[in-house]
Amino acid sequence: MPAFYDVVDTLHATYRQADHWIHRGYLPVRQASPGSGNHRSITDREAKLLRLMDQLVHIGFAPARAGELALVLEDDGHAALGPITLDIDLAVLAPAPEEAA
Repeated sequence: MPAFYDVVDTLHATYRQADHWIHRGYLPVRQASPGSGNHRSITDREAKLLRLMDQLVHIGFAPARAGELALVLEDDGHAALGPITLDIDLAVLAPAPEEAA
């Protein structure tokens, strides 16, 4: 399991922004708050969703909507949004080599 800090280091978002998204419930995580002074670790799936959400926020989606879309896109990178289709290359969201180890 990757450490939350390690995943956040690869994002456009700051630690505080990513932590806020989790506390607001924009992404489902098994351990929303480990308590003050404790390091959060997240599953590989949670890291993938966080990376995807970060990319969506970076291109202009509101965080709440980005969290919803991340859940739709996580399997095949495809989502139909009415007359618009969104396709994401999920390969770019792969963990960094040091995380995969």
